[in-house]
Amino acid sequence: MANPDFMSMTIKNVEFQYPKLDSTYKWNVAERHSEKCPQNAAGAKWQITWVMDKVRGDELTAQLQKHYAECKARDAKRPAFGKVFGSKVLEDGRVSFSASRNGTNQKGEASIAPEVVGADTKPLADCAIWTGSTGNLMVSAIPTMDADGVGGIKLLLTKVQVVNPVYGSAGAGFEDETANVVAVAPAESEWG
Repeated sequence: MANPDFMSMTIKNVEFQYPKLDSTYKWNVAERHSEKCPQNAAGAKWQITWVMDKVRGDELTAQLQKHYAECKARDAKRPAFGKVFGSKVLEDGRVSFSASRNGTNQKGEASIAPEVVGADTKPLADCAIWTGSTGNLMVSAIPTMDADGVGGIKLLLTKVQVVNPVYGSAGAGFEDETANVVAVAPAESEWG
C-alpha cells in the first residue's frame, strides 16, 4: 500500500527559476552561491523553483495545507502547520515554490536523477536550462518538520517537462562583430 503521507501532484504552465537539473548542486556558504558538486557530496541535490500568480499560488498553498492537516489527523504528534518549505511571496505579488531531490538517500546510496523531458515528452538533450524556461512538473508533497520544530510541507522533485527552454551562453546578448572590427587609433586627446 502506498504511503498516504506522500501526495503526488502535477503542476502545469509555470515559469522556472534557478533550475539545477543538469547536475547536483550544493550551497557554498563562504561564497554565498550554489555550485555543481558530485552527487555524493554533503548537501548535493537537484532543485527547481517555479513562480505562480497569487491566485494559483494561494490555491496550491491551501491544497498543501489541507494535505498536512490530513497527515496530522493520522499522527497527532505532528506540530501545527507552519509553512510550505521553500515557498515565498515575491515583491511583485507572485508566489515561488521550490522542489528538490537529494543526490543520495538516507543510506548514502545514489539517488536517481529526476526525469527531465522536452515538450515532446522525450528526454531533454540539454538539461542546463536557465531562469525563464517554462513547463510542467511533478512533485510529491510530504509532511515534515524543520530543526526549529516548525511543521510543514516539503516538495520532492519527481519529473520536469520543459516546454519552452531558455539557454544561455558566454556571449549571450551580443552578435559576432569580428567581421565589422576596424582598427582605429584613438585621437591624441583621448590619451590624456
